Amino acid sequence: MNTTLKYVAALLAAFSIVSSLSAEVVVRFEFDEDASTTASNAVNTGTSGTDVALDNSWGTINGSGQLVVTGNQDRSNVSLGSHVISGTSYYRLDFATWDTSTSTESFTKKVFAFGPRLRSAPDPEGITPQTNNIMLVNLDTGTSASAAALKSNKNAARADFHYIKGGLSSNDGFSIIIEVNTTANTYTIWTDPGLTGNYTAELNDTDQPLQISNNTDFTQVNALTFDPGGGTFTINRIALGDDFGEISTLYDAGDLQALVADLQSQLATVTSQRDALPTQSAYDAVVAERDARNARIGEDSMLISVDPNTNQAAIQFVVEETSDLDDWASGSTTTKTIQLTIPDGQDIRFYRFVPYSE
Repeated sequence: MNTTLKYVAALLAAFSIVSSLSAEVVVRFEFDEDASTTASNAVNTGTSGTDVALDNSWGTINGSGQLVVTGNQDRSNVSLGSHVISGTSYYRLDFATWDTSTSTESFTKKVFAFGPRLRSAPDPEGITPQTNNIMLVNLDTGTSASAAALKSNKNAARADFHYIKGGLSSNDGFSIIIEVNTTANTYTIWTDPGLTGNYTAELNDTDQPLQISNNTDFTQVNALTFDPGGGTFTINRIALGDDFGEISTLYDAGDLQALVADLQSQLATVTSQRDALPTQSAYDAVVAERDARNARIGEDSMLISVDPNTNQAAIQFVVEETSDLDDWASGSTTTKTIQLTIPDGQDIRFYRFVPYSE
């Protein structure tokens, strides 16, 4: 299953109506703050605002629009407080680069785990209370320090379910959206290698059964989780919302500049194509060239006319007769037509009248 969501010219004007009126982005961090700003001071422009802030263990902003996560940190959760999402939620992370060469985890273990924390429902008898369970996705070392593999965490969703087995280049960027449906108790992993704006359901498989620690019944997403295991990761964006169309088309100031540049390029192309079309003056010149095949004497008198369909040139003239040189009106007239064929491939022909001699 492939979903293509690219920027289009109408995006700026129509963005507010792309999502339904009930859609919201609860958490949105773009990391446009000054260098050395700690994660807890990153601005959350989602609807949860200052009520939801990142933990400082999540990293430091580099001043280039990215959060830098380094080292092997303990797992930490960012609680959504009263801003929980029931039904379907979408947790998005955009990686700019990564380097797993300094990871303290082994090749077979996760290097960077992240995902939503879910609250399970109590059993019908009320014996087992609600509990929190973490639906994690692992970014592993893959085939080298600069190529990663993606899979769901063992015992955290479908056991050790692999999505991308290596080959994620650390220089191309990578976006992932974790979709969790707490009504149907299913999940889908959407990925966009290269940050192209094209999200694909991994393995072309959506709505996987959600099972965490043998729990299969959940009510809401109530927190976001980070668990770095070493290495260095630069992250462009962290967001959580309840509408796929909205969460997958988020942009920041840098994206907007690129969008404007792209639209300007498209406009230049369209303008060039428009300017390449015939102008009125060019059209008039063609008409004049066409009419040049017909020789006229004055505006209404035709001497030579050419039929473009038969390539026949007709020389037409009128012989006027009179007995009074000063009175041509009272005389008689005779119309004569001479038909000549213009040879194919010869657009220019000249005709002249000379006295006939035997």
